[in-house]
Amino acid sequence: MARGRKKSFENWLSEVERKRDERLFPKDEKGPCSTCEFCFEDDTCAGAHYGEHVDTEDSTPRDCWSIGLSEYADRLAKDEKNTFSQEELLNMYQEYLNS
Repeated sequence: MARGRKKSFENWLSEVERKRDERLFPKDEKGPCSTCEFCFEDDTCAGAHYGEHVDTEDSTPRDCWSIGLSEYADRLAKDEKNTFSQEELLNMYQEYLNS
C-alpha cells in the first residue's frame, strides 16, 4: 500500500518561504526611523510620533518601528541567492519526502 504525503509540495514551499521570512524579518525587530514605513520623505513621522520631525541620521532602534518597503526590498535582494544553503534545502526537502 502506497504511503501518501502529509502535505503538498506547495505547502512545503510555503513553509520554506516562511522560515526565510522569519530569518530576514524577525517579528520583534526594532530599527531606525530612516528605514521605517511610517517615515515620510520630508522626515515626518506618520506612526507613533505622528507629525513630529524625525532625525533620519539617528540609527537608534525604535520600539514603534515597522519595516519600510525599501528596507524590505533591500533585504530580499541581498539574500536572494543565499536564502538557504544547498545543504539546508536538501535537508528540508528530505524532511518533506519523509513526511
